[in-house]
Amino acid sequence: MAKLAFDTGGTFTDFALLDDKGELHLHKVLSTPTNPAEAVVRGASELLEQFGSAVDLNGLQVLGATTVVTNAVLERKGVKTGFISTAGFQDMLRIRNEGRYDLYDLNLKYPDPLVTRANSFGAVERIAADGEVITALEEETVREIAGRLREEGIKSVAVCLLHAYKYPDHEQRIAALLREEGPGRLRVAVIGGLPGGARVRPRLDHCRQRLYAAADVRTRRPSRTGVCGQGYQSPGALDDLVGRSRAEHPRR
Repeated sequence: MAKLAFDTGGTFTDFALLDDKGELHLHKVLSTPTNPAEAVVRGASELLEQFGSAVDLNGLQVLGATTVVTNAVLERKGVKTGFISTAGFQDMLRIRNEGRYDLYDLNLKYPDPLVTRANSFGAVERIAADGEVITALEEETVREIAGRLREEGIKSVAVCLLHAYKYPDHEQRIAALLREEGPGRLRVAVIGGLPGGARVRPRLDHCRQRLYAAADVRTRRPSRTGVCGQGYQSPGALDDLVGRSRAEHPRR
């Protein structure tokens, strides 16, 4: 099976095509930051035009990678994001964990969290590690939070409750309420459905970075023409892969 892989960077977009004969072909084009898919479509089209005779397009596997999301996080160009935790745990982002990137620096300064303290909220609820409901979810507090999200103009919100990786009922209910009561087109992600370690902190990191960058990536989704619109009928649907998949799962 032939494989076409691309890696979208800030300056160049790189390509590698392994054809059905086992031969490797490399290509590079300038990236298009306002719509990264344009460079992907152009480079893939040029590569297939040159070596497409040795490729069965019906079985072509398309693989993609990008640093667009990493750049959005590092440059702080993501969208305004909120954070909802079990009441009393809103400071998880600031407390962090014991990880230090310079073990012996006594004056180590960490970068500010992607979500401000003012946009971190606590929902009244508590589920124990064994699944016992210690405090039932108070839905009115979630509706109040939804009102605050509207007032602050928040575009996305991460919901991270204790032990939700195993007992997600409260998280799912909060997500449903936010979609009903929150700002229009609000993006909501819950840690219970995300990959990562069972511990709350790794899932929280994944969740907040995914949301912080996702809406920025979504604004740069390509049209649905792309490679398929140029006559290449690849089941990989390259333009769709670059758009929908990257927007829904920008951090993997």
